[in-house]
Amino acid sequence: MASILEIKNVSKNFGGIRAVRNCSLKIERGKISGLIGPNGAGKTTLFNLITGFYEMDSGEVLFKSEKVQPGSQTHEIFLKGIYRSFQITREFHQITVLENLLAVPPEQDGEKIWMNWFRPDRVRKQENRNIEKALDILKFLELDKKAGVTIIPQGPFIPTEAPE
Repeated sequence: MASILEIKNVSKNFGGIRAVRNCSLKIERGKISGLIGPNGAGKTTLFNLITGFYEMDSGEVLFKSEKVQPGSQTHEIFLKGIYRSFQITREFHQITVLENLLAVPPEQDGEKIWMNWFRPDRVRKQENRNIEKALDILKFLELDKKAGVTIIPQGPFIPTEAPE
């Protein structure tokens, strides 16, 4: 079967640290693949190289047999159909919900859960975006038909419009 994504001899150094060294792999169309390894093995760095978050020191990426040009911006790579989702944060199960919310460092750049309590419209819009993102991923992986998912464009669900 033909490869949808091929990585050839990709390397990345950060100063004297080799984050990724001569990595090569092929992902076949229609297959689900995983990349496993211990912390610090370079898994996230490799994804950052593939998606343009970092620039490769050497090597090449081919997507649908076309070379992804070195130095391509993340949005250009996205438009080719290569994108990533980020790891889901996990709560601490041994403490309360409030303690989990207070455990977020104040200098964190990410979204603050605390703000969602006071912005229900924002939460609803984010939920709709998350659903769209999940459906996009299913379509991209060509799993929407296998999963029996029908994708129907529609506006956001507004609770006050729900039938009683």
